[in-house]
Order: sequence, then structure tokens, then C-alpha cells
Amino acid sequence: MATAGATPFSIALSGCTGSATQAAVWFENDSNVNAAGRLINSGTAGNVDVAIYNASSSTHIPIGQTSTTFGSSGTAFPINNGSATLNYMARYYATGIATAGTVTANVNYTVQYQ
Repeated sequence: MATAGATPFSIALSGCTGSATQAAVWFENDSNVNAAGRLINSGTAGNVDVAIYNASSSTHIPIGQTSTTFGSSGTAFPINNGSATLNYMARYYATGIATAGTVTANVNYTVQYQ
């Protein structure tokens, strides 16, 4: 299906202490995620999901469908001086002929450290 509307977003971490040198996010499966691992649109647009991508990838992250192994749900990012910025992209994903309206989606996530 067609994708459109690439919107970058970041998760900024600060105050990281300890020996971890990398951080990654595990995007969790719940009632906001469909069987294909995309976010369900709760807005008014029809036939539109939201897919999450690593910023440098053209393949969407299958939310909640990979193992919980470190970095399996998204790229691992370096922690430098107690901080890290984890960069991702959200895109509209047409599941059919899209109809106009709003698109609203959300996802829970857990930050992993290694």
C-alpha cells in the first residue's frame, strides 16, 4: 500500500547514569496496534494507519511483533555524556482508498539500556 507524510520525531533521554553505552526503544503491542504492527488511527480519516520507522529505514518497525531483545523494535542509539536522542519517523499508511479527515494514533514504549 502507499505511504505518505513522513513526520520525524525524537525521544530525548537525559540524566543517563551507570555503565550503559546504548539506548533503544521497545514499541509495545496493545489495543492501539493492529495485526500488521501499525498504529490504529482513532481519527476521522478512513483506511489510514500510522507506521513507525527507524529514521534511516524504509521498512516499518513491526510494533510489538519482534522479540523484546535489546534493539529488536528499533535501532540502538549511543549514550554520550549521559544523554541520547532516538530518532524515528511516522508515516501515514493507506490500507485502502484513503478518505479525508484527522489521523490520531499513540503507542506505549519502554526504553532499554545496554
